Amino acid sequence: MLLAAAAICSANQATAALSYSSPYRPSETDVKTLPERLYDSRAKESIVRLPSGIEYFDLARGTGAQAENGSQVSVYYTSRLRGLNGIKLDSSYDDKYATPFNFRVGEADVVPGLSEMVVGMQVGGKRRAVLPPSVAYKNADMRPKVKEFFARRRLLSVLETSRDATIVFDVELIKLR
Repeated sequence: MLLAAAAICSANQATAALSYSSPYRPSETDVKTLPERLYDSRAKESIVRLPSGIEYFDLARGTGAQAENGSQVSVYYTSRLRGLNGIKLDSSYDDKYATPFNFRVGEADVVPGLSEMVVGMQVGGKRRAVLPPSVAYKNADMRPKVKEFFARRRLLSVLETSRDATIVFDVELIKLR
């Protein structure tokens, strides 16, 4: 009786293994519709395309002075891998106290596209940007560093293979100095 139960369990596991599809492998439909899901209908008319290939739109406009090259900024952010169906890499909101990320726009060790996308933002503004691989993470040591172990492994895996290393950043500018 025990052997029969083990055989049934083993057969069920084999069937489940064959039908299991990894959540990290998007279907062709997901890949084709992801750009549409990144932008809502209001944003499609206001997408800005920069010469570097960055595409962004403002989720909310801020007030006051605008960030420019050399500005010291504080931002809240969430980063996602577009090629892995939008899996989150990191977020400053995940910290217990929602710690902002502070950097000088144009610093060499910051993801280049992050610096470029905040130029022109005003305090209180929120922006979503799609960063092509040429201005995204070059290595896992660039700031903001991906802190969570499995997310860091996913990033390293993407950087070491030919998969899509496009990153989607949501940024809120909270302070400008």
